[in-house]
Amino acid sequence: MFNSNTVLALLLLPAHLTSAQTACVKGAGYDFHFKGECNLENFRSAFEDAVFNNPLRTSTGCTNTVDEELTALFGLSSANGLEDAVKEVCKAAQEAKPFQ
Repeated sequence: MFNSNTVLALLLLPAHLTSAQTACVKGAGYDFHFKGECNLENFRSAFEDAVFNNPLRTSTGCTNTVDEELTALFGLSSANGLEDAVKEVCKAAQEAKPFQ
């Protein structure tokens, strides 16, 4: 598990998704910050607050749940792989974090 006071989670998501679910979030490449352990629960909450609930980012009339949106953005076939996908993003964010 990754622990940090502040973790920057950077999603570099493909423009074309391969999952059956279609993402509502517009654009690609999102960054958001959160405090605490970098895990699915904290990641989901920060994504929801900073990206998913942002009317400039999410299409009007989106019927996806946050988990469905993340599943689509990660290109997964089901939400079962979300935890592993978030672990990979957390690892990449930790490795990219500049030394202080």
